[in-house]
Amino acid sequence: MLIPNLNLFLFVGSFGVERFASLRYEFRRNEVLKPESLEKLGIKKKEVTLEEEFEKYKQIDINNWENIRGPRPWEEPQQPKKNS
Repeated sequence: MLIPNLNLFLFVGSFGVERFASLRYEFRRNEVLKPESLEKLGIKKKEVTLEEEFEKYKQIDINNWENIRGPRPWEEPQQPKKNS
């Protein structure tokens, strides 16, 4: 008696899950953002060249760095200790 009810529940439940999953994709915003529409919203795109970014990264000292562990979600955030 339990097995047929379980099979029925699984069969009907799969259709319910499928319907909710399709709603997720039906109402998603799938629009391309154009520069004109961004300007209307007050968002301006910075023109950045590859050479500018390269110069910025050349200034960074990559040989002397310290690995700082970030807090886990269950831990309290703490400020990193500075060695002076």
